[in-house]
Amino acid sequence: CMKILFQSRLDIFDKRGGDTVQMLETKASLEKLGVSVDIDCRLNLNVSKYDIVHIFNLDWVCETYPQILNAKKYGKKVVLSPIHHSQKEFERYENESRYGLMRIGNFLIASQPFRDTARNIVKGLVYPQKFKPALFQLITGIRKEQRLSLTLADYVLVQTNLEAEDLAKDFGIANF
Repeated sequence: CMKILFQSRLDIFDKRGGDTVQMLETKASLEKLGVSVDIDCRLNLNVSKYDIVHIFNLDWVCETYPQILNAKKYGKKVVLSPIHHSQKEFERYENESRYGLMRIGNFLIASQPFRDTARNIVKGLVYPQKFKPALFQLITGIRKEQRLSLTLADYVLVQTNLEAEDLAKDFGIANF
């Protein structure tokens, strides 16, 4: 029986979103086919017992990039479900739809990629295992981590043609 590990952001079950739903629905469907699926979002997990590591979420790459690197360290095939939103549309949303402290944060930190990294550092106070990767992301750059994640993945599973177009436009990588 094939064994697959699903991984994503550390707070996937504390702050449920579309990525949580996609992960759980994919798990249920694969299990109906007789595939064994575990979910474990730790960053340095020994993944040697798995045939494939399936990573969910490219936009919040703070945890998923180290998970991809870890899987590659063990010589595992990596499947990436990016669940990507256009950077242009996300930035428009950030500028037009944020209020309160988030709006002030947008004003104080003009760069949307840097705002995401700053959010990850703050989240590292709640999820201490996220703090070190967030600091590393500050040095490396979130866009570079996203681009590297796409190139390191053996397979990239997009949900729509629009998502594939946005990935190609945002990261200059084709063939999704």
